[in-house]
Amino acid sequence: KPYQQTTSVANTANGFITTWYDQSGNRRNMTQATAASQPRIVNTGVLETNNGKPAIVFDGVDDALSRAAVLQGLNSFSISTVARLITTGTPRIIAEFDGTNNGWAITPITTTQNRLLLRSSGANTTAQVGSTPSTNAAVYSAYVANVSSAAAKFNAVSGTITSVSQANFTVPDLFIGRDSGAVFANVAISEAIIFNQAVDFLSTIE
Repeated sequence: KPYQQTTSVANTANGFITTWYDQSGNRRNMTQATAASQPRIVNTGVLETNNGKPAIVFDGVDDALSRAAVLQGLNSFSISTVARLITTGTPRIIAEFDGTNNGWAITPITTTQNRLLLRSSGANTTAQVGSTPSTNAAVYSAYVANVSSAAAKFNAVSGTITSVSQANFTVPDLFIGRDSGAVFANVAISEAIIFNQAVDFLSTIE
């Protein structure tokens, strides 16, 4: 007689990320060894999602993933991420930023939809787009080209290209969900793409 399942057991456990594996084959995995700081992917037995796609939720308090020396020392790079802001403010969605003087961060604020913050020796340069942050899942992207120009995009909307006179990209660690200081992001992230050159994501993805 074939086996027939007549009962079901509810799974109400939470699931957390220890390693977010690099899909490029370069093995630049993002990790978090501290259990209390691991972002969540399953909430009481239900997969976290953005528009039906799996997502990792960062609590905005102490959750983060990190990896040493991903973009350190580069003059050009690009970042794109599918993210949903749960709480707005000054979230550091992705950053190689020491929290004080040097580095960069994808960090939309209350007056932008997306903002790339560049800081060198405490001096800021920003490339931004839009005027009101969104709490819907969206594509946040930005690039820096030859430490001379930068731009941010929100979905299919491009911001003005900004001149970059100087930038210090010597911060050693890449973070998702925070910067090297104490600024975190309450955000759900489905995907993060990082290139070691300036890429126009609109022409590449669309």
